[in-house]
Amino acid sequence: MPSKKLPRRDPARWPAEGCVADFEIWWMDERAQIRLKPVDPAYLVEDFDRWVAHENSVAAAQWRQRARGAGGEA
Repeated sequence: MPSKKLPRRDPARWPAEGCVADFEIWWMDERAQIRLKPVDPAYLVEDFDRWVAHENSVAAAQWRQRARGAGGEA
């Protein structure tokens, strides 16, 4: 089974303790689970764009569609 990518481990790239950051709901599923995605791209894993381009989920498909509508490449 392939391992999943973990968030970057360099603590200098994470917000400082006490920092207030905005998140958006990235994913909700039938298990009553909510996954959040930081709004600030500096806090995303480095390969997020590559990952979302290949992810087979409703959330990823909507992200790609939104990016295309905004003139981006997804």
